[in-house]
Amino acid sequence: GCLGQKLPRAITETLHPQVDWTIALREFVSSLAQGNEEHTYRKFDKRMILDDIIQPGVMSEKVGDIIVAIDTSGSITNAMLSKFAAELHSICENVSPDALRVIWWDDKVRSEQMFTPEMFGDIRKLLKPAGFGGTHVSCVSEYVIKRAYKADCMVVFTDGHVEDDIKWDVLCPTLWLVTSKRDFEPPRGGKMVKVEAV
Repeated sequence: GCLGQKLPRAITETLHPQVDWTIALREFVSSLAQGNEEHTYRKFDKRMILDDIIQPGVMSEKVGDIIVAIDTSGSITNAMLSKFAAELHSICENVSPDALRVIWWDDKVRSEQMFTPEMFGDIRKLLKPAGFGGTHVSCVSEYVIKRAYKADCMVVFTDGHVEDDIKWDVLCPTLWLVTSKRDFEPPRGGKMVKVEAV
């Protein structure tokens, strides 16, 4: 895993996400909510359920563009990539961003993909991971800053085994999904969610 390579990676089907994004991600985006509150049956009014009455709840969480950076270094297994894909699909379903930019990285950014809402239903089939080299997460920050990408928030999927001196200049709020390294400290006050390792 010392030398970076642009190799295709496989994603197998994962039926259910294992992270409760309805809690973790909605808390994360609550300060980024835009627009007016809407009533929706995707979220029931919990007060009425106790009386066996089902009424739509209020949902105001909506974000514009999200950047998702997915670790494809040598320590990331195909099973982990499948888990990441399931969680990515869950983000699209639960938050409905205006657009989603996926960045594949290992020791440098290997490729990126852009998705719009009409593509979200098939996103697991459309993902094309690239990489399999070393690990250098600072490359994501450099890449985003160099291209002046604007986003309401970022989500970084990684096992947490990255360089100690992370240089992170991305200013938008960042959520780090970490599968392995339990003592990982996200840079610049980012929020971390720990997930069971595959």
